[in-house]
Amino acid sequence: MRAFPRLLPLFAGFLFVGAPIVVPRAYAQEAPANGAPPDAGAAPDAPLPDIPVRDMRSWTTFKGDPQRTGNSAADVKLPLSLRWRFSSEAPSRTYTTSPLVVGAPGRQRAIFGAGRNVYALDMQTGAQVWKSPDLTSSVVTPLTLLSGDGGDLIITAQQGGRLAALRANDGGRVWEVDALSSISDAGPILVNTNQGQRIVVAVNAGRLLAFNLDGTLDGGWQVPLGRYGISPTSSMSLSKDGTLIFICGSDAKLYAIDARKGALAYSIQLAANSSVTPVVAGDQIITSNVRLVSAYKALGGSSIWNFDPRGEVIGSPSVGRDATGKTTVYFGTRNGLFYALDDTGAQKWKTDAGAGFTGSPLVLPSIVICGTSNGLLVGMDPSNGTVIWQYRLKTDRAVQVAAQQQRGGGRRGFGRGAGRGGAARGAEQLRTWGVSSAPTAIDGQLLVLGDNAALYSFTTGSFDADPPRVVEPSLALPDEQNKITSMLLNKGALQVPGRGPIYFAAQLEDTGSGVDPNSIKVTLDNVAIAADAINFQAASGILTITLLDPLKGGTGFPDGLKNINLTALDYAGNPLQYSISFSVENTATAPRALVNPPANDAGDDTEGGNGMEGDNGMAGGNGTEGGNGMEDGNAMEGGEAPPNLERTR
Repeated sequence: MRAFPRLLPLFAGFLFVGAPIVVPRAYAQEAPANGAPPDAGAAPDAPLPDIPVRDMRSWTTFKGDPQRTGNSAADVKLPLSLRWRFSSEAPSRTYTTSPLVVGAPGRQRAIFGAGRNVYALDMQTGAQVWKSPDLTSSVVTPLTLLSGDGGDLIITAQQGGRLAALRANDGGRVWEVDALSSISDAGPILVNTNQGQRIVVAVNAGRLLAFNLDGTLDGGWQVPLGRYGISPTSSMSLSKDGTLIFICGSDAKLYAIDARKGALAYSIQLAANSSVTPVVAGDQIITSNVRLVSAYKALGGSSIWNFDPRGEVIGSPSVGRDATGKTTVYFGTRNGLFYALDDTGAQKWKTDAGAGFTGSPLVLPSIVICGTSNGLLVGMDPSNGTVIWQYRLKTDRAVQVAAQQQRGGGRRGFGRGAGRGGAARGAEQLRTWGVSSAPTAIDGQLLVLGDNAALYSFTTGSFDADPPRVVEPSLALPDEQNKITSMLLNKGALQVPGRGPIYFAAQLEDTGSGVDPNSIKVTLDNVAIAADAINFQAASGILTITLLDPLKGGTGFPDGLKNINLTALDYAGNPLQYSISFSVENTATAPRALVNPPANDAGDDTEGGNGMEGDNGMAGGNGTEGGNGMEDGNAMEGGEAPPNLERTR
């Protein structure tokens, strides 16, 4: 039987003077949404160690530890192959959290929040073990695990301002309490106060609140941000000894809170507002904003160094140690650059991935992994930044477009990382979503939550016997107005004029371990194509090959059959061998532009990508912009022919 809430008066100095507070509602024996039998689960009351001990078989809080370092000694080796994918029922949006991994070996579960539910999956198969009852509003902040003799609880904060505890074994709700203000960024985190262990959240009304382990509010512990209740803009982190809480506010300040006393220790004026979770690296606090990545002393907050990455950092940095044991700071920027800095703020290396970094890095002994705006996972060598693994997640989800052709949101479309383009009237259209989350790693397994609300699992031992495949091969060549248009290639030879420039383009897909860009080789009539004429965009999977370039001495092909041969490997070593032909007939007419192409204010045509059509009656292109609406792909738009057909913005 549920316990009904009772109202208590609040005294001066409490959250809101004279306002009522709701005692947490108990949900004894509440069953999870999938109907699994509930177990009794009293709220545990175990002490929190000052310095958490990392178990390589579990992941119990955001970015792995309360310091939010994002590093792990987990044994995860290349090549990584996709083991399973779980698509939740939640809507697509920016998911900046990291999945938890709890349970004994052989019974481990991956737990993540999406939409109004929390999900638990079998780590080996990806099968759903339980789904929580529908919560009152969306789960938008990281989950955390509260362990104790009475059982493990998953603590979750909801956007509407409620804090809930779910049993880790079946998802049943133990208690739920109203925080009396919405929660967007900060919560929950476990801290040790002078009165014992507490669950701390930061509400949008501009206060940090502490809750007892049974969900009741600790009225003696609350901290206002700023003089007038500044709303928090980041998640929280803890100093290495657990005595200080760090959080950013909407007044462009970094606040340090005395966790034991529940009082402000100090604040730091930042160069600009920051929505990035502060990271504790030893005695330094690392934070970033649209202008700078900065380090401050954890004790006192004095400035140590500043670094200008010349690009916005929207994913929380992560830290690790190099081969000599020195601290290294890793982060990516929205313009596609990824950096490694030493503990003085000096640049160690920089890598250009060709896709905007939107996720938070995961630092492992042999690889650093970070997600991008268009679903690409990039793995780099921690010592020098060399890209050693790339995998393009299948993050496409169908969205319903309006009855009229329309732009899908410009550069970002329907959510962060979404592609650009219109669709047929009244139809569904695939959108590509990015990765804004922080990956999770335990021994032998990697977990990544995509902005499409799907969870992906990679392991070294996953069986991958499928080679890459070629999707929608096409030729691009001058039309009758000397503008570049594209034509799909079929197994039957396409007949085209031989006047250049002529390009070949296709999308390479591999859902197992990912296409290895260094393995791609192409020949034309058994003559190798030069490496600088081959361009592969891992972020979109688009391969573009310059077959004939008048600027490099090639004026045209003679009549006859031309044979393209393409070979490539995935990271598991599975070979692709692909051949296709086209016929050159110099008396053939050039593809022609439609006199009145269909109106499309998105700049693309679903029948042909650019409104062109060739003499063979096929739509002039494959209707792709980067293959599937990805923003970093190759457009092949009529009217321009930049080198490698790469889109410019």
